[in-house]
Amino acid sequence: MQPGLVNRAIYVGGFGTSTTYKHMLNTQIEGNVIGLKISEISGIKSVSTDETKSTLTKLQTLVEAKKIDVEEDEHNYITTGINSFSTLKDAKINKNFFYSNSDNVDKHGVGQDHAIYLRGSQNIDFVGNHVRGFHNGPPGGIKFKSGRNILIMNNYFRNTGIIMYGNSEYGLADTYTPVAELSNWLVANNTMDWKKWQDFYAIGMELNSATRTANTRNGVFIDNRYINYQNIPSNRRQKMKLAFADGVGFLPKDSYLAGNTRDDTVDGILQADNWPADYDYSKKSNFNEWSSILHPDMGTEYNEYIHTKIPMRDDLKVK
Repeated sequence: MQPGLVNRAIYVGGFGTSTTYKHMLNTQIEGNVIGLKISEISGIKSVSTDETKSTLTKLQTLVEAKKIDVEEDEHNYITTGINSFSTLKDAKINKNFFYSNSDNVDKHGVGQDHAIYLRGSQNIDFVGNHVRGFHNGPPGGIKFKSGRNILIMNNYFRNTGIIMYGNSEYGLADTYTPVAELSNWLVANNTMDWKKWQDFYAIGMELNSATRTANTRNGVFIDNRYINYQNIPSNRRQKMKLAFADGVGFLPKDSYLAGNTRDDTVDGILQADNWPADYDYSKKSNFNEWSSILHPDMGTEYNEYIHTKIPMRDDLKVK
């Protein structure tokens, strides 16, 4: 590891230059352990999918047999888990375990830059992942700079969430042309578990204001849960930030919210900034109401993914 923001685990992407423009297609990143503490392998296995458990079991066997020499708690110094600067298309990032060093006493100067950080990506599935040890401020969570057909389902986010930027990026056009676009987003059945205040903000879903683009549309945000939100100071708790007062963002004209909850209010309804005061926040989402908003393939994928295990039981040392 090195101090700073250079400790990236996986890079994926095609070519986004004026001389060579080519997408990286049909990428599958599944069952990986990206950062861990050896002393917590048993606990990590308890929150992992079968795909990740097999990787952990192999590692545990090697450690116990002393076939590899490792220090117990020195393997979660991860800046970025998965990074793409451009042209990633048709990727499945499913059932992985991401563990960075935000909660470590000694960070060794290693900073963070998101569990996944994708620019100009399209047709991305992020399902059944466990994300922990990333900051609940600007460096944390999973971050997209422009994205089309983005599906985020059945994930566990410990003390962090989802960040959406509207920068112009390469990868959404058929030619070498930068495009600013956030369209066809399905964010469903995720758990944001707020463990502690980290002096920035605690926003589970944030559309960035400084980079907002009018080309933001067709978003479905359903059945997501903020739990343990009372651990955040009451004056710092937030609604979902999906739209702005100037009419830019995911708004009722082409987007849908339902079934999102928080456990720190009497009604338990997780609302969104700048949505109409009289918007009917249904307590349960209705497939027939939202599926026509998105590309038809996303409704099909929703039905395929909805029973994916959410890897959320939290019995590791860091609570």
